[in-house]
Amino acid sequence: MSGKQLWKKVKAANGIYREFSFPILQTSDSVFSSPDEIANILGETFQSVSSAASYNSRFLEIKRQSERTPINFSTRSFFPYNCDFTITELQKALTQAHNISPGPDGITYAMLRHVHPNSLANILFLFNIVWKEHCFPSSWREAIVIPILKPGKVATDPLELPSHCSDELLL
Repeated sequence: MSGKQLWKKVKAANGIYREFSFPILQTSDSVFSSPDEIANILGETFQSVSSAASYNSRFLEIKRQSERTPINFSTRSFFPYNCDFTITELQKALTQAHNISPGPDGITYAMLRHVHPNSLANILFLFNIVWKEHCFPSSWREAIVIPILKPGKVATDPLELPSHCSDELLL
């Protein structure tokens, strides 16, 4: 027995080793295994579940009425959509945010919840500048999505992926 085979058995006995398998997705008529194919299928799936066809008629009517009113971001009048975010709104958002994995910057919601009030005010100031100038950092448009299936779900079916995966794609 080779050293490699021996270590495989030791790891397996300790429950650390898992046999590698290529990730695949399966739709009703096809199986996809390349990263590009999987990305396209996931994109199409998330698009279909996020489309207007997924909403009930009452919501669609409210949506249509709201969208008839044009939004003017350059007006001097104050509307909810063109006002600065307040410290109260930021604190409420931080309170309601789930402790998820940090982004590429390594900053967690827990860190932001415990930051000094002066620093939080500075962060809010920067967010408001970004919002007003419509100049979002390119890194805010990127996300690493790692779908983790709930027990009993089918790993190869894109419709079985957790709903939070599609949230990341909406950024």
